[in-house]
Amino acid sequence: MQFPVDEDVRVMTPNQIYDVFEGESDGRSLLKNSKYVVLGAGKTGMDCIVYLQRTLKVDPDDIAWVISNDVWMMNLEAGGGPSMFPRYLAKFDNDIDQAAQALEKKGWLVRLDKNFLPTKFRFPVLHKDELKLLQNIKTVLRRGRATAIRKNSDSNIMVEFGSEQSQWEAFSPIDKCVFVHATSPGPFNGLYPGSTIYNSAKKMTLKLLFAPPISFSMSALAKIEAGRRKGTLDLDFARRLALASEEDKQEDNKEFTENDLLNLLIRAWKGSSFQPMINLAIIFAILDQDPMFGINWAKQNRLSFLSIPNFKCETCNDLRMLRSKGQSLGIPENDIRMLELLSERLKPLEGM
Repeated sequence: MQFPVDEDVRVMTPNQIYDVFEGESDGRSLLKNSKYVVLGAGKTGMDCIVYLQRTLKVDPDDIAWVISNDVWMMNLEAGGGPSMFPRYLAKFDNDIDQAAQALEKKGWLVRLDKNFLPTKFRFPVLHKDELKLLQNIKTVLRRGRATAIRKNSDSNIMVEFGSEQSQWEAFSPIDKCVFVHATSPGPFNGLYPGSTIYNSAKKMTLKLLFAPPISFSMSALAKIEAGRRKGTLDLDFARRLALASEEDKQEDNKEFTENDLLNLLIRAWKGSSFQPMINLAIIFAILDQDPMFGINWAKQNRLSFLSIPNFKCETCNDLRMLRSKGQSLGIPENDIRMLELLSERLKPLEGM
């Protein structure tokens, strides 16, 4: 736990709740008769809210939800993918709120409450029935993150939210209240050390290349590494990209190691909404001398959105957009030079 919790306060992780409910008849009865405070408003917290109502049949009036930040959610029925957001962000000249609300009008993004404008993008995907279950919860606490859970002199549970927010008295009695700990930030939220992926020829640090689902980023890194081991990466073109991406004018004979090239070109996604587009184009361009090799791999990869029938990549359109609006979008001039090379290289992908 990241904050102090007094003794006798019951705190369980989502996995612990599942294990008890699925494995112990006595525990199942106890869980069904408890009241819950869910800490965390990411996808795990949302899944907890759904699980408590659907599986444990907990009355929504017996569930409280601590939401430190409202989150934009993706509507499962609307189709599309994470690349929709950067395209709209470019359309609205980097105005995040305008882009998000425009996608909301189209039904692609949804929010928990129309009275609260989300400030975070975690890319959770929800079915409309799941959204309704989330909206069933009326005890919603928007006071920031919980900083402590205390038991007062009357044996009531008090949740603290820092000095600038009032405390909240949780459900009583204490033995009937379960706090669900769903606040872990996960492994890919800027917590990993270092700024590069390729530490050496034998070691890499796994980082996100694209917006979630996380699995496709890891699959892409594995594919690059496989090409590296087989010697099938187009390092000549990678070198041309690297020269274009250097801020200062470089001599044509500048030397790059294989690690230098990969670290210059394959960059971790740190919240910049356009980096995933650039990463995908670079991967298609350097996996093989034939750019069709990369896109065919992605189409056959079940972890990729491109494996969905009729789902279009639109990399060529994305590159044109980034080149034409790059300066206003804050893309460095050296990266725009690199985009020009990528556009020429990936012409065979036009319309795909």
